[in-house]
Amino acid sequence: YLQVSGASSATLDTWVSGAVSKQVPDSLTAGGTYVWYAKASNSTTWSSAYQFTVASTTPLQLLPTDGSIEYDSAVTFSWDTVAGATSYNLILYNSYWSGYCTVAQSPVTYDTYLPLVSDTCYWKVQPLGIDTGLTSDWFSFGRSDSSSTVQLVSPGPGPDSTVLILRPTLTWDTFTGADSYRIYLQVSGASSATLDTWVSGAVSKQVPDSLTAGGTYVWYAKASNSTTWS
Repeated sequence: YLQVSGASSATLDTWVSGAVSKQVPDSLTAGGTYVWYAKASNSTTWSSAYQFTVASTTPLQLLPTDGSIEYDSAVTFSWDTVAGATSYNLILYNSYWSGYCTVAQSPVTYDTYLPLVSDTCYWKVQPLGIDTGLTSDWFSFGRSDSSSTVQLVSPGPGPDSTVLILRPTLTWDTFTGADSYRIYLQVSGASSATLDTWVSGAVSKQVPDSLTAGGTYVWYAKASNSTTWS
C-alpha cells in the first residue's frame, strides 16, 4: 500500500505473488513525499510505515536570474545539480538565434551562443541520464552592449549575497572612460553611510572597518564620468 504522505487514498494498493519487490507502475511526482506499508497473506498486521521523498528532476536555475540584464559578452549559466543526471542540455534562444549544447555540469560560461544584441534571451535546462523528459522553466534575461551605470560584481546578488568575513572586498566592473569610482555602503534602511569614498585606478575596495556580524548592508557605485548610481 503506497500513498502520498497525508493523503486518504492510495497511489498503489496491490497484491504481489512469488516476489518480495514491486516496481511502482506509474511515475510518482518529483519532490513528492510518500509512505508505504506491507502485510503478508497469512497476517492481519501491517508493517510500520516507511517514508521517502522523490528527488526533484527539474533543475533549479540560479543565474542569470529571471528578468535580469547581462552587459558582458560572456554569460555564465548556473543551476542546481539534479540527482542521477549525467549531463544537461542548456537550451537557449532569442529572436536572432536558437539552439542547445550538452554540458557536464553547472556553471558554464558562453561567449558565442548568444550574440551581444539589445534583445531578450531565454534559457532553460534539461537533465540527461535519468528517466524523465522534464525541463526547468524558461528564464529570460536582457542583453545590452552598453550601460549608463557601473555594474556591481560582489558581494551579491543571489548566492553571493552572504559574506563570511567582517571586512569584505567590494568589486565592480570597469566603466568605459572612468578614472575613479564613488563607493557608498550603508546599513540597510539607514540614512547615513558606513562608507562613502572615491577609488582611483582600481575596481575593488576592501571595507576599511569591520562590519557587524549578522548585519544587512546595501552598496552602490558610480563612475566619475557618470551621474547615475548603480
